[in-house]
Amino acid sequence: MPALNAEDLSAEDKASTKDELFTKVVEILSPYVTSEDAPANFKEDATLLGDLLINSARLIDIVLDFESEFDIAIDDDQLASLRTVGDAINIVRQGGSSS
Repeated sequence: MPALNAEDLSAEDKASTKDELFTKVVEILSPYVTSEDAPANFKEDATLLGDLLINSARLIDIVLDFESEFDIAIDDDQLASLRTVGDAINIVRQGGSSS
């Protein structure tokens, strides 16, 4: 079965896929969040370390969870750019590293 390209999706399908991806990313991040206000803070521009109070040492665990769940590889440059929920979504959407 050929891979599905973004051009093949309708606007409704793209929105659904984006919502599903957001939900899955939030699901993966949730166990690492120490902010009591986290449910209200789960927005694409929420910072992992600042808004969600995720311990920076746990970022490696989060990356490993993303790699396992989405069957991707995330390189050091992408890890360094992982600052917000939206960054996480974009890395996953891009399929991890291109190499």
